[in-house]
Formats: sequence, structure tokens, C-alpha cells
Amino acid sequence: MMKHKTAYWGVVFLFCIPFFSIAQADVDSLIRMMERSKGAEKIRLLNVLSNEYLRISPEKSIEFATQAFQLAEENKRRTDEGLALNNLGKAYYFTGDYRRAENCYLESIAIHKDLNNSIELAKVYNNLGVLYRSQGNYEKALEYYGISLDIRRKQEDLRGVSRSLNNIGEIHKFQANYAEAKIYYEQSYELKKQLNDRAGMANTLNNLGEIFNYWGEYEEALQYYQQSYTLYTELGDRSGMATSIFNIGGIYMELNNHEQALDNFRQSLELYQEMGEKQGMAYCLDNIGRVFLGREMYDSASLYFSRSMDIVEELGSKQGEASSLKNLGDVMHKMGETSGAIEYYHEALEIYEELGSQKGIADLFIRMGMSYLSRDQYREAESYFNRSLALAAEHNLRVIMQEGYYGLSELHRKRENYQDALHYYIQATELRDSLTDETVKKNINELEARYQSEKKERELELKNAQLARQEVELRQRKLIQYGLIGGIFLLLALAAAIYRSYRNKQHANLILSEQKSLIEQKNREITDSIRYAQHIQNAVLPHVDYARQYFSEIFIYFKPKDIVSGDFYWMEKQGRYIYIAAVDATGHGVPGAFISLLGFNILNDTLKENEHATAADILDGLNIGFSERMSKNNPKESIKDSMDIALCRINTAEMKMDYAGAYNPLWLIRDEEIIEIKADKFPIGHYLYQPQKKYTNHVIDIRSGDLIYLFSDGYADQFGGPEGKKFRYRKLRELFLTNTRLTMQEQYALLDRTINEWMGGEEQVDDMLVIGIKI
Repeated sequence: MMKHKTAYWGVVFLFCIPFFSIAQADVDSLIRMMERSKGAEKIRLLNVLSNEYLRISPEKSIEFATQAFQLAEENKRRTDEGLALNNLGKAYYFTGDYRRAENCYLESIAIHKDLNNSIELAKVYNNLGVLYRSQGNYEKALEYYGISLDIRRKQEDLRGVSRSLNNIGEIHKFQANYAEAKIYYEQSYELKKQLNDRAGMANTLNNLGEIFNYWGEYEEALQYYQQSYTLYTELGDRSGMATSIFNIGGIYMELNNHEQALDNFRQSLELYQEMGEKQGMAYCLDNIGRVFLGREMYDSASLYFSRSMDIVEELGSKQGEASSLKNLGDVMHKMGETSGAIEYYHEALEIYEELGSQKGIADLFIRMGMSYLSRDQYREAESYFNRSLALAAEHNLRVIMQEGYYGLSELHRKRENYQDALHYYIQATELRDSLTDETVKKNINELEARYQSEKKERELELKNAQLARQEVELRQRKLIQYGLIGGIFLLLALAAAIYRSYRNKQHANLILSEQKSLIEQKNREITDSIRYAQHIQNAVLPHVDYARQYFSEIFIYFKPKDIVSGDFYWMEKQGRYIYIAAVDATGHGVPGAFISLLGFNILNDTLKENEHATAADILDGLNIGFSERMSKNNPKESIKDSMDIALCRINTAEMKMDYAGAYNPLWLIRDEEIIEIKADKFPIGHYLYQPQKKYTNHVIDIRSGDLIYLFSDGYADQFGGPEGKKFRYRKLRELFLTNTRLTMQEQYALLDRTINEWMGGEEQVDDMLVIGIKI
């Protein structure tokens, strides 16, 4: 698990922002300057503030970038629009809102392309690569990193080239091409050293340490990690310090020094929690869980793994999800529940294969081999051990090779092939001794002692500086005391003025009371108007009785957050086909309701224009129609308004269904198993800047008794429970799977009861829509 963490930290540097965060007083000064400035200078300062707040408060960063974008748009300053959109994308990335980040980056690229602004274009391509890397889409990440590198080389931008080289090294590392990754890291480090880019040097030192850690060369890895930590400490970068502490903890875990490892992981977790860096928190929780697993404290291990899983699911991190699944499988294996372990391992393996993570695949082959060996299924176990060894040898993964040899030794011992068992045991122990001999451990201990000594010296320097500050503060307090004595006399003089002010305030309160009554009257009028809009929306949406003409077993769970809803459902009969969709428009309340009515009408128009439209045809038509209407007067609005949708076309006569989706999948339950048909990862409303993209049409054979579910994200995202967390899609899946024998009406009641109990006293955060159909 440790190996993935530095990669996460690596992406933080990829954003082209100044690393040294200026003092809070200077930030306050910038805000005052911005408030007094106008025009181009105000836009520039807003963009600077957005960068400064990016790692302090991403929400404030979004606020400043949005103001910069709006002002730039009003003043027709296209370059500043592109800069603001790039800043917005970075801020959304830090909050984990990858979809909005992607939309902002794409719009920024379009602007900089029009202006032929190569320097800024390279930065945005780089950031888009970071986004795809975080989602596990390494092929697209490498593509955009490569484009950014080419532009930067043409511009002779050495700082940018160093960052791009580092990022390309990251991708090769994830694909287990470690020798190639090391070459890119070393090239990046030399450039950063030449430029005296100490922040970048610290980052690349961490990455080089990780390569040696993968190779099992712990002494070299620890040297790199400690050099990195020293630089981060000098820079005052707490996020970087957390990463280095975490990675040093990983070395101790590999050497079975669990106490020291646990201490490091907890220090790292505390730093990440202070900064609100969720990805880092997830990795720390995972490794703390592994320490408890090694101590056979299975309940504690499962608790930490589950907490990590909740975070990575929220962030959409495939790498993190695979790691958590693998760890939960380890718990099951240790408890002797090998069937459950193998199930978790298979789920993790699918993700690693999708990501192309050769190390992750090799590691899981070992675990699956051990689980099959526990069940005395020797043929399957031997196959997995051999496949793991082949991959590990190809990529020089010596720790995994050692585990593979141990596995084969144990297998042949159980088969009573003692000669083969001894052969593989000798290979394993020779490899183990090369990884953990006493000389290496001694050198590591010496390095740690030197590092602790230097750390204490730095702490002493900090303490002396603190004492000096305290002396200054003492002098300041004395000055304040003298000022207070003078202030008392001033207060006596002010008392008379305050009394006069009190009399004036009584008069003002009378006026405010009248104004309050007027506002309450206006609020009643507005509420009445919204309730009338609710009647209109209810009249437009098909009643569930209409749906029961075609499906005797169907429920539509529709629970708006406010009086009117941004979620809506759509159903039409055309010839042999029944079309049904669950749609989630931007926002909720009145703005969302306007978007939903527009989407409803476009769906009807699209079907009228093409009576034989597939599900994907409908989505393509909706995408074009919605994009064109929303951008008719202002093309920039396309970054703000969009829809997610799951739509299917059902032919019960031929027992066929086709489905297309934008972000929202379709779940099909058959024979007590759930099949997820995945949606395309781009929303309705992207057409103007990605016209070449079309939605995928999935054709599915259906059977009598199949259960089909369409939904928006409101139900799964609802906060509640004893810890105030999101309900999550995993719980929703389990709810459906464990209640397949209930009628649709009973399932509706169960959904309603479950979410109300989950919410408790929590406020509803979004519109909720779930549709269930039994064929």
C-alpha cells in the first residue's frame, strides 16, 4: 500500500502554482488590494488568490476563481478566462469533484488554443493528465503528459519540462516499468537541481525512494525518503512531510518493525487530517489496518480498511479501491474464510487489470495462490504462484518473488514433494537474506539515528526562535496595557454617545419591524409561486399508474429536496418499445426544475424526430439539443449546467433491452447476482467542446424475473447514520440484493423507511430518484 502513496503526492506538484505559500499577512494584504482594484488588475489578483488558497482552502480557491472568470467574461479578457478556468479545475480536483475539474480544463484548453497561448496550454494539458492519472486512466494521462512535454520543450521551459518528466515517470511506475520510471525521475531531478527547485527536488527524491523500495533495496529507499523529508521541513510543507513520514513507515513495515511503522502512519494521518487531504488519509488508514492485520487484530483491521474504502469510493480512486478490497480479502483469508477472500481478490484483480498495474496483479496472484492452497486446491494454487513469479521476475519485484517461492515451497511440502519443497525454500530464504540481512538493518538504524539527531537540532532551532518571538510578544503586551488605561477614559466619553445611539436604535427597530412584515409577505408570495411550479412539474411527469400499463411490477421513488426538483423521470411508449429514464439535472429547487423541464421537452422532441431511436440515439439527441439551447446566448454557461442520465429501451415481446448512460449506470439483478452496466464518463451538455463523443449503446437480453434499477446520485449521497457519513452505493446494492423476493411496492416502502432511518435528524442534501422494474 505504501508504494501508491508517493504517487498521489507526486501529482500535487504537477499543478503549475507557486509552491511557497506567502504569509497570512501578505494574503490579507492581497485581499485588501483586490477589493480596491478594478478591471484587469482585479482579475489578476483574484487568480493569484485562487492559487494561494488552493492548498489552504479549496472552497475559497473556487470562490476567487469563479469571481475571476465572471469578471474576465464581462470584460472580454479571454486569456484571463482561460487562467480562471484552469484554477477552477485545480480547485475542483482538490475537492475530489473530478467531473467539474475535467469540464473546466477542457474549456480552458479550447480558449488557449484559440489564442495560441502555448505556455498556458502546456499547464492545462499537464493538469488534465493529473486528473486522468488519479482516475486510473494511465493511457490518457500519458497522452496528455506527452503533449505538455512537447510544448514545453519547444518553449524551452525547463521548469515545466522537469515536471512533465516526473509525471511520465509516475505513469511508468504505476505500470511497473521501474527501470524506465527511474530514468525519467533522474532526468527530472537533474533539471530541478539546476533550477534550484527545492520543492520539486523533494518530490522527485520521494519518487526515487519508491522505486528502490519496490526493488527491495530498503537502505537506498530510506536515504531518499529522509532527504525528501529534510527538504519538505525546510520549506514548511506539511503535506510533503506527511508523505515522507508515511513512506519511512512503510520501510519499517517491510522490515516487520510494526511499532515504529504504526507511529509513523499515525503521525502522517494526523497531518493529512489537519489539511483535509482525503487521499492521504485513505492511504494511512489502509496501512494502519495492515499493522493490525499483522497483529491478528482482525476487527480493528477491518474497521480501518472500511474507513479507507469509504474515502476512496467518495473520491472515485480506482487504485485506492483495489487496495482496500485486497486488504479486506486478507482479513477474510486470515480468519479462514477463503471463499470470501477469493471473492475480494477477484474484485481487486479486475481493477488492477483495468489500470494495467503489473505489481498489483502479481501481488494478487500470490494472495489467490495462498487462498487456494488453504483449500488444498493445488493445481489452481500452483498456477497463480507461477503466474506471479513470471510477472515479478519481469519487473524485478523481489519481495513478491520471495513470497512466490515460499508459496511453492509450502505447496510441495503439502504434496509431500520434499525435494522440490526444499529447493523453493532455499530460493526464498536466499532472496529474503539479500533483502533483510543484518548489515542493511544496521545501516538503516544508523540512518534513522542520524535523522533523529538532525531532527532534534532543527527542533532546538525552532524552540529558540519561539522564545525570541515570546520576548517580542511580552513587550507588545506592556504597550497594550498602557493603551488600555487611556482607552478607559475614552470609553467614558463614548458612554454618552452610546445612550443617544440607543434612542435612535429604538426608532430604527420600529422601521425594521415594518420591513420584516413586508419581507414575510413577499416570501409567502414566492412560496406560493414555487408550489404552483410544483403542480406544473407533477403534471408533466408521468404518473406511476401510467407506467403500470406496461409493467405490472414497477416503483418510482421520487423525493425532491425542495418543493420542486432537479431530478426527473421520463417514460414514453413508441411502437414495440417502452423508453424509461432517470435524469439528474444540475442543482435542485427552482433552478434545477427549470433545467429538468427543458430536458423533458428535448427528450420528447428527440423521440418524435426518430421513432426507432436506440437508447444511445436518444442521449446523443439530448446532448446536442441541451448544449445548443443552454449556450445560445452565452457559450460559457455550458461549464455550469449539465445532466446525468440512465436511459433504457425495453421490448418485452422480444425480451431485449438497450441502455445508454451519462455517468449513471444501470443495475440488473438476475439469479441473486447484480450486473452493473457502466455509463459513459461524460455528461449531457458537453457537446460544444467534445462534439466527436457519442454515447455507447449496450444491448442486453432480458429474462422473466429480471430486476432493473435506474437512479440518480441523491439516495447514495445522503448523509446520516451514527457517524454522519454518506449512505453509499455499496449499501444500496446490498439493500436490493438482500430483498429481491419483495414486491416492487414493498421495495418502495423499504427504500423510504431505510433512508428516513439513515437520515435521522440530518437535512436532505439532494433530490432522490430510484426506479425499479421487474420483468
